Amino acid sequence: MSATASCINAFMKAGDHCVITDCSYGGTNRICREQFMPFGMEFSFVDFSNPQNVADAIKPNTKLIFSESPTNPTLNIADLEAISDIAKSNN
Repeated sequence: MSATASCINAFMKAGDHCVITDCSYGGTNRICREQFMPFGMEFSFVDFSNPQNVADAIKPNTKLIFSESPTNPTLNIADLEAISDIAKSNN
């Protein structure tokens, strides 16, 4: 959890948006909703099994795309190469 919190703290500030997998460790979901959202950070929880869902969730204020692959606890796999390409094409 400290790695997750550190990553979000390092890349985001109030007003920023994160596209995050809807299938993540419960603590990840909870820290986003309970710790970071009250500080004005926005999170879109989306299904990463289809990279187009990630592309569709990107906003002008998106600063971070956060995935777990395989996810915990369901072991879903995200196409990290495709998601990386989407991130790069959106700066």
